[in-house]
Amino acid sequence: MQIDRYYRREFTRNLVDRHYFEQKRADFRSKNPQIVKLSVNLDLIIRLTIKFMTLLTDNLTTIDRELSNRHIDLDPNGYFIIYVDRVAGLICAKHYSNAIDDRGLAVDPETGKVIPAKGAVARTSDLLFTGRTAKELCVKLIEQTQPCLVSMFDHAAYLGREFVRAEIALLSGAEYIQD
Repeated sequence: MQIDRYYRREFTRNLVDRHYFEQKRADFRSKNPQIVKLSVNLDLIIRLTIKFMTLLTDNLTTIDRELSNRHIDLDPNGYFIIYVDRVAGLICAKHYSNAIDDRGLAVDPETGKVIPAKGAVARTSDLLFTGRTAKELCVKLIEQTQPCLVSMFDHAAYLGREFVRAEIALLSGAEYIQD
């Protein structure tokens, strides 16, 4: 009996509290109609922003895919294999030297064999560069290494983009695959 009374009292109190707060909210909205309007407008803005960002992201992804398939001239100073070392918290770039033959293909300077663009190749890197951020890695690679291992502007721009992608992957935990 005592427990039953307790539950009835709590149930009634909750109903009264709920009614009280609903009344307070209705009073507030009637005195501040601009807040209600603002709330509705914010919902609309959020929905439109999400829709716009989805369209923008899809469009940017399409542009990026198309640009990744264009022809690029190879840097005669070599190329880099970029990866993320999650244990050390570093972005890593291994430099490999190469020569460019008269067909414009990268060849191993020691053997003269063409270096395939895809697939595993057993080569030893010349240098390893590491950085905690894309900017730190760019400074080490471009500004502090003499002679500079990057001889073409488009190669430097490509490396900067890839270092930023690797940094984002490192921070977010996402997989990083070099473009």
